[in-house]
Order: sequence, then structure tokens, then C-alpha cells
Amino acid sequence: LMLGRNEGIQALLKAEDHGRMKIENAKRRKADKLRQAKLEGQREVDKEKKEKEDFYKEKEKQLIGSRVETEKAVRHATNQAIEKLKLSVDTNKEVAINMLLSRVFDVQTQIHVNYQIPSK
Repeated sequence: LMLGRNEGIQALLKAEDHGRMKIENAKRRKADKLRQAKLEGQREVDKEKKEKEDFYKEKEKQLIGSRVETEKAVRHATNQAIEKLKLSVDTNKEVAINMLLSRVFDVQTQIHVNYQIPSK
């Protein structure tokens, strides 16, 4: 009778150990799956981030390229306008100076129309 009870207790202890091992293995597998899922999720986030960064860099490169071309065009147009103005100044300088000098030196005095001669 005692032997049968000991065998039963031993069987229960063995079953309890077997159950505990299954639970530990299940917890370990669950932790491994969570870790793996976290790694895969991080990889997906990193991949998406890299794609967005590459897209941004490409757009930035396009904008900077077009901005540089626009700057060149504006600079060229400005230089052309400056050259035209310089040519105009060189062409008209002598005439303008002579006109100013003739106005300054050719003074004609006259009484203003609103001036009233004071009566005595």
C-alpha cells in the first residue's frame, strides 16, 4: 500500500516537473517570438525610414539643382542689364553733362509772375 502511494506521488511529481518544463519552454518560445517580431518590426521601420530619407534627398537634389539653374539665369540677366546700363551711360554721359552745364551757366533773370512791386 505504501509502495503504491509512493509510486503515485512520484508519478505526480514527475508530471508536475514535466508540466513546468512545458510551461518554461512555451514562455521561452513566446519570448523568442516576441523578440523576433520586434526585430522584424524594427527592420520594417528602418526600411521605411530609409525609403523616406532617400525620397527626401532626391527631391532636395532636384530642388537645389533647379535653384542653382535659376540663380545662374538671374545672374546672367542681371549682368546683361548692367552692361546695357553701362553702355547707355557711356553713350549719353557727354550729352547729359553738356546739358547740365548749359543750364547752370545760362542763367536768365526774370521777375516771377506772382511778385508784386511794393508801392511807396
